[in-house]
Amino acid sequence: MDSEKLQEYKAAFNLFSGGQDRLDAAQLKTIIQKFGVKEANAEAMIKEGDTKNAGYLDVTDFITMMSKKMAKADSEDDLVFAFQKFDWRKTFTIPTNELSEALTNLGKPLNARELQTLLDVCEKDGQAHYQLFVRALFGEEKK
Repeated sequence: MDSEKLQEYKAAFNLFSGGQDRLDAAQLKTIIQKFGVKEANAEAMIKEGDTKNAGYLDVTDFITMMSKKMAKADSEDDLVFAFQKFDWRKTFTIPTNELSEALTNLGKPLNARELQTLLDVCEKDGQAHYQLFVRALFGEEKK
C-alpha cells in the first residue's frame, strides 16, 4: 500500500474516532461508506475485520481491512475494464465466439477447460455476460 493511501486511512480513523484508539461498528460503517462501499458490504467488512470479536477495530485492524477491500475493488474494476475493451456495443455482454477467440489467442491464452469454466458462469444465449463472471469471481455484488 502506498503511503498516501495509508495516511488517508489513518486520517479517516482519527477523524471518526475522536482521538480514541478504536472505532465501534456504527463509526466504522460511516467511514467505510465514505469510501464508496454499500451499507450491506460495509457490515460484512466490519464482521470480517473484527477478528477478535471485540465489537470494534483499532487503527491497525482498520487499515488492514480497508487495504484488503480497496485492493479487491481495484482488481475487480480492472477486470471489468479489460472485458469492456471487447464490449464495443456497451451492452455488458460479448458474443461468446468473440470472447472465446480473444481468450484463447491473446496474451496468456486460456485452455479449453479454463474457457469453459468462465463460460459456465457467464454465458447465456450466445452472449458472455462478463459482470456475472466478475461477481462470481469476487464473490460479491459490485458497488
